[in-house]
Amino acid sequence: MASSNLGWRELPYAALPASIDDRTLQFTELPNAGRRVRLISGLRSATDVTRGEEPQLIGLFSPLHRHVLSENYTVILPSSHSKHVRASFGCIVDFTTVLTGKLFGLLTGTSTLANPADPGFATESFIAGVRESRDLGLSTALFKTRARIVLGSMPGSHAQAFLSGVLIGAELLTLAVGPSPPLVLAAGPDLAR
Repeated sequence: MASSNLGWRELPYAALPASIDDRTLQFTELPNAGRRVRLISGLRSATDVTRGEEPQLIGLFSPLHRHVLSENYTVILPSSHSKHVRASFGCIVDFTTVLTGKLFGLLTGTSTLANPADPGFATESFIAGVRESRDLGLSTALFKTRARIVLGSMPGSHAQAFLSGVLIGAELLTLAVGPSPPLVLAAGPDLAR
């Protein structure tokens, strides 16, 4: 975000389609920073923007992994502002931003839905959250967190796992629309699990 309108120096967004290398992006050096600092521009589609994930994609599909670039695929970059990046033959052709992590942080930090007691991961509650999201939609499924605790069908210590399932389930439902290219999950071991 250092090159965004909220950062140190704004660089314009590069437009799609964009090659998955550094040819599409703009760079600038920050003079007098005390060390070499390079800012990188983001990407924009007709309806969305990204800044910060494009260098991850460049690294992910470095020359060591060029064989993957001959396909159509969707890269999932989970974070506070998760990205679903559609790529084809070495070019980013579209992407969608999903606020999964940001919503999880807000709901677990400032709402009555999440019980901070023992927020360990409960697989069965996570799966139940995914199912509720699929069957009921996001808003209704979110409140089921509270209802399950009050009605005694889920311990309060499982609330965060259930909420995580609801939010990730809703995010992944957006991928179920249209043709299904191969998915590439770009995440560290803990987040990927």
